[in-house]
Amino acid sequence: MKKLKIKIIYRNYIPLYSGYCSFWMSKIPDIEIIIPEPKTKLKKLFKIYKKVNNFPFIHIFLNTFQKVIFHPKKTTEKDTDLFFFAGIMPPDNFDKPFIIDLEHIYSLFDFRTPSSKRKDSVLKILKSPYCKQIMPWSRAAKKTIHDFYKNDYKYLKDKIEVVYPALPNYSEIYSNKKDFSLVRKNKNIKMLFVGRHIYRKGLHEVLPAFLSLSRKHKNIELHCVTNSTEQFRKEYNHPNIHFYPYTFKHIDVIINFFMTCDLFIMPTHTDTFGMVYLEALSAGLPIIATKQFAIPEFLSNGVNGYFVKSKNLYLNDSKLSPEECDKKIEKYMTTERILVHDIEKKLEYLLSKPNILKKLKKNCTKEFVSGGKFSFEKRNKQLRKIFKEAAKNEK
Repeated sequence: MKKLKIKIIYRNYIPLYSGYCSFWMSKIPDIEIIIPEPKTKLKKLFKIYKKVNNFPFIHIFLNTFQKVIFHPKKTTEKDTDLFFFAGIMPPDNFDKPFIIDLEHIYSLFDFRTPSSKRKDSVLKILKSPYCKQIMPWSRAAKKTIHDFYKNDYKYLKDKIEVVYPALPNYSEIYSNKKDFSLVRKNKNIKMLFVGRHIYRKGLHEVLPAFLSLSRKHKNIELHCVTNSTEQFRKEYNHPNIHFYPYTFKHIDVIINFFMTCDLFIMPTHTDTFGMVYLEALSAGLPIIATKQFAIPEFLSNGVNGYFVKSKNLYLNDSKLSPEECDKKIEKYMTTERILVHDIEKKLEYLLSKPNILKKLKKNCTKEFVSGGKFSFEKRNKQLRKIFKEAAKNEK
């Protein structure tokens, strides 16, 4: 039987990240996944794009430039059965069958508030008969499509299906590869924060909570992989608080930090999914997080972690775009006392009841084994059905 050829289209100035790892770590029967190699020479473009993306005219220019670089060329794609656009839009005149996935509706607009013209243009592409499936990463992401297009949602709903990302069971495959060169092996309870953005991800609330706890508990450590500032290093100069630059390869973050710590904590204020939480769970780390966006879809309170209280969860408001959330950065920079207090309360509870922490750890990886919600088997079965149906409809 001839295999269906599915080509992944992404901004390949950097490699596809772990949310798509099922494509190269497992096989889908009768399906061939084609992933273009990263264009490493274009990595500088990504850095420039990040710096100037807030300027409207430059943003429009770069967005057009990206299409020229990353979109498929019709003349050289004759043997491809289906195109999979990973979080980006196909060209307006694209006339080949495709599928598109998204973390949030605004990911189709580079997380910026679109003009009415661009909004209508994207709707036209999504309504197109060439668009075979729209795959939000979560129910929360699906809701953003509904809230964004409102009355026009009826034209899209029959081709929308939630397909969760998948990860391997890290706690199993890396159990013998733990690297204790950074996080030293000892009997201390090791807490971990991994996030580039200090204020968006709530590190400024984790630190004071930990500092308060450390006065009573001498056997705790906090390890922070982040783009931290010298101000934080000076303000929280404590022997059991460790800062590391966010420069590690993905595999190194797994074996050096996730596999060597006991608890993951990141009380985010805005997140369009939160793959880092899945990474933690698959490594066997219970998570402490806010009820932000899609997080309730993989965190069960008291089962594999705990929620902490926050009033500043901006992406839960469907009226706000991620761009508008970013403009509220000054609120992130103000430490939310109710959140600090609840973090301290939840951590104190776990420290006083080590058996509870052990129980949470046992529950973390259940959804990553065969048939689990975030397993390769579950995702591949769902994708195979979608791909086959799309190809059949094309014929």
